[in-house]
Amino acid sequence: MKKVTIVDIAKELDISPSTVSRALNGVGRMHPETRQHIMDLARQWGYRPNPHAQRLKRTKTSTIGLIVPELTHHFYSQIVKGVDSVLDLHGFQQIICVSNEEFEKEQSAALALLNARVDGLLVALSNETNQYDHIQQLIDDEIPVVLLDRMCEDIQAPYVMTDDFEGAKLATEYLIKTGCKNIAFLKGPENISTTFRRFMGYKEALKIHEFPIREEYVIDPQIHGNLRDSISRLMDIFHFDGLLAHSDYHVFRAMEIIQHLGYKIPEDISIIGYADEPLASYTSPKITSVKQPAFEIGKVGMEMLLQQINTGKAGDPQILKTELTVRDSTR
Repeated sequence: MKKVTIVDIAKELDISPSTVSRALNGVGRMHPETRQHIMDLARQWGYRPNPHAQRLKRTKTSTIGLIVPELTHHFYSQIVKGVDSVLDLHGFQQIICVSNEEFEKEQSAALALLNARVDGLLVALSNETNQYDHIQQLIDDEIPVVLLDRMCEDIQAPYVMTDDFEGAKLATEYLIKTGCKNIAFLKGPENISTTFRRFMGYKEALKIHEFPIREEYVIDPQIHGNLRDSISRLMDIFHFDGLLAHSDYHVFRAMEIIQHLGYKIPEDISIIGYADEPLASYTSPKITSVKQPAFEIGKVGMEMLLQQINTGKAGDPQILKTELTVRDSTR
């Protein structure tokens, strides 16, 4: 009779192997009945962990894996530099995988890095990621994982990110203090935590200063589609005079449209971006932006991962401060 595996149990119960692994290792959250079914079947079929596989997991390779959505943006290249600054001091090497903001590529990268027997993994989740079995599988296999920039409440992994709530709140308050009365928000991808937190920060600033929170002032490219039409409608009907965007790249697109429509920045509308990418200093006008310490995200994330690799204990989440870099796109 062949040796029973986690995959065999998963097929029998019509659940994922990672769910079986979590139950057998006593980690993660799941319905008590599901856990009990798994334990009962494992006992009935005589499941035994593979000691050879467990020894392999404990063998150090002095290599870590890094999954990022892309490397063309300055933000992620600075994260990589931050990671590298710590690796140099501890004799580790890194394998970098790029997901191109695609869930399936991120999933494949996680599996490839698991097979490469990395000692730990740093992950910046893609825009498309809305299920996390591939990350949970790493955790279940006792591979230390730290999330970068974007966190997820569905998995128990430490993370390092900037305070996006406070950053967006600070930016919105600056627009209010400089005279803006009708302030719009240009949203980012729906799946990622940064979109939600920045949107909440924007709304909190409006609430504090007793500005109405109006649904028609929220531009969601995934719903409204044509950004030009959305901005044109806002300018014509609601006469908005302030805009906070999810990122500098969103601002760059919006600026082109606003200027093409014949409006002046910042005379007619003040605009603030997010991340303080280098392009913010080279546009006309130069973009006011919330600065994120990308290098520090990579550095702190790598330090957290090393602590987990060396001690077996995950550190507390780290939230880094942002600051507003004021340039010519605001009054």
